[in-house]
Amino acid sequence: DLHGAILRAAGHLSAKETCDLQDGQIERLVEAINSKVLSAKNGTDSALLMEASLACLSVLSSKCSFVLDQDTRLKLIRVTDARDSWTTLISATTATELLARQLTEEELSDFIVGPVLQKTLRPLFSRHSSRITASGRPSQYSTAGDRSRMFEEVPTWKDEAPWAETAIQWAVNMSTPALIQQHWPLFTPVLLALVENESIDVKSRGLEILASFVAKCPGQVLQNTGIGRVFEDATFPMLLYLPSVTPEEQSTAVLSPAYDVLTTLAKSSEGFENPERRRLLDKALRNGIFAGHFHASQYSRIVQVLMQKTASVVNCLGIYSIKHLKVRRLYKIKKTPPDRTNLNKAPPFNDLVDHDRSFRDRASSHCCRCDTSIKRHYCQLLASNSTN
Repeated sequence: DLHGAILRAAGHLSAKETCDLQDGQIERLVEAINSKVLSAKNGTDSALLMEASLACLSVLSSKCSFVLDQDTRLKLIRVTDARDSWTTLISATTATELLARQLTEEELSDFIVGPVLQKTLRPLFSRHSSRITASGRPSQYSTAGDRSRMFEEVPTWKDEAPWAETAIQWAVNMSTPALIQQHWPLFTPVLLALVENESIDVKSRGLEILASFVAKCPGQVLQNTGIGRVFEDATFPMLLYLPSVTPEEQSTAVLSPAYDVLTTLAKSSEGFENPERRRLLDKALRNGIFAGHFHASQYSRIVQVLMQKTASVVNCLGIYSIKHLKVRRLYKIKKTPPDRTNLNKAPPFNDLVDHDRSFRDRASSHCCRCDTSIKRHYCQLLASNSTN
């Protein structure tokens, strides 16, 4: 029994104060774990076997001076996320700690750039997004929103390498801003492939990884290279994944990380007065939050996400968010056409706002779900409505 043999090996090593195995024995043990466990088809039944194998490698690493080969290190990356079905929280933690002990800072950078990005992930995502070139840089002639390529070939990486998402996530988490600044084109094909994937689960996870990447990527790289605008164009369509076309649960899974990507992109432009920062956040409010609330205001979970992200966007805009607090956003326009003889005059407030109780009830219900700053603006509008 492989599971029992590995547990006995780990127990034997743990009972010894020092490692009593010879180099050849250690190599054969590591090779057996690599070929029999780490290389096996992953599934829920192998999770406990993976825990035992990683525990054995951890004991070897702590008591015996040995260096894992590159292939074993790459396979350890596959089990660093506890959300995957083939691993557990214990396995993910053990694998992460084991890699940290095996790689120095210099070795870590070389390992991420070479074996992980260039040799492992890049061949899997050779059919790059139309938004970027084959080298990972922004394309000057890309057609935004072109979905014709999705029917050309079904991506095979999900069948051949379901661990690819975990690998790029580990690479982003372990990368420094300096490494990303120097090698950012190696990340972009994988990130865009995940974000533009048709699977909601892959898309949601891709947006989470992209938000982490943007947070680490220096602002000058995002702005000077144009890759920030590429990420923006790829993310904005996700804001319209709304019910009833998209199920409410899937919609919330996409909306939250999508807004995180946009607010992080905006923060890369320092200063509230920065026009690029204001442009992006204004667009997020108008084309995202306001449009989403208009189309899906009857879905409580959607409204909750939108209100939470409204607070984040308003905090990023600062004083420049005041223009979005105009009362006309809460107007209930009459169906009768306006008087075209006075087009230059603003219509009276009482002609635009419905003063019945339902207006106050709807606004109050949204007020209860808002953050403090948004709640204060709603209350001010309600008070103004009452006095008029």
